[in-house]
Amino acid sequence: MQQLNLLIRSGILFRDFHFNNVMINPEGDLYWVDTAVSIVKNKEQMEYGINKKIRSLNRQVANERWLCENNWNFFKKNIDLAIDSVK
Repeated sequence: MQQLNLLIRSGILFRDFHFNNVMINPEGDLYWVDTAVSIVKNKEQMEYGINKKIRSLNRQVANERWLCENNWNFFKKNIDLAIDSVK
């Protein structure tokens, strides 16, 4: 989660973010496979890109039950905090 937030705060959008491209170790650390990133020029573009990904992830969570509701809400809240810190 910290790494994803660091990317967002740095203006880097992980374009192909979905749960099939994420691995999590027993300690809860995220590892991305099949990475593709874009440099985002401003907060509005980042919000648009992240919100588009969040909608897609939300559908994936609902359909494939990757996360329970509490974990999803925690994940979403942390993403929102990272977006808020983009200049």
